[in-house]
Amino acid sequence: MARVVIHGDGVAAYCCAHLLGKAGFEVALAPVDRPRLPAIMLGDHALALIRDIFDRADLFCDASRIRKRMVAWGPNSTPLALDHSAVVLSEELLLKALRPSLMLQDSGAVPAWTVFASRPLPAPAEEHPFGSRMASAVAVNLRETSRPRLAG
Repeated sequence: MARVVIHGDGVAAYCCAHLLGKAGFEVALAPVDRPRLPAIMLGDHALALIRDIFDRADLFCDASRIRKRMVAWGPNSTPLALDHSAVVLSEELLLKALRPSLMLQDSGAVPAWTVFASRPLPAPAEEHPFGSRMASAVAVNLRETSRPRLAG
């Protein structure tokens, strides 16, 4: 049986480890020392992909949802409220939910393959950026509205 070591211990590494484990590979994670992200926004498509990979249709079904988001393109633009559907959670909470699905081995044995799912990449590797995105998170105070609520 082929042995694979995955450098990284984030969402990409967990997805890779789970899929390789399901395919019959022995998988080990080699964690990378980095701080966890305080917040990850998972839109419906990303959440559906993670649910499909881990065969967990119930994953974060009870999480609070974001229904709108404010966006502004450029320094002098007017912010717009756009319809949106996503959940926001910490990376630690996401990984804690996914980790029990992993079938991991001891990382000490020599691997047949190595996958780099996190920096630092090996010396000959090159990264190719495909644009950039920036986001700002702002604390908000929610208030009750006068809209009627549906019972249910």
